[in-house]
Amino acid sequence: MFLPPPPQLKFCSFFNEGQKYIGRMLIAATLKVKSNEML
Repeated sequence: MFLPPPPQLKFCSFFNEGQKYIGRMLIAATLKVKSNEML
C-alpha cells in the first residue's frame, strides 16, 4: 500500500517538469532565431 506523496513533493516534480519544458522552448526559440539570421 502506497501513501500519496506530500503536496510539496508533487509541486517540486511539477516545477522541475515545467523548467525542462521552458528550457526546451527557449532552446527551440533560440535555434529558430539563429537559423533566421543565417538566411
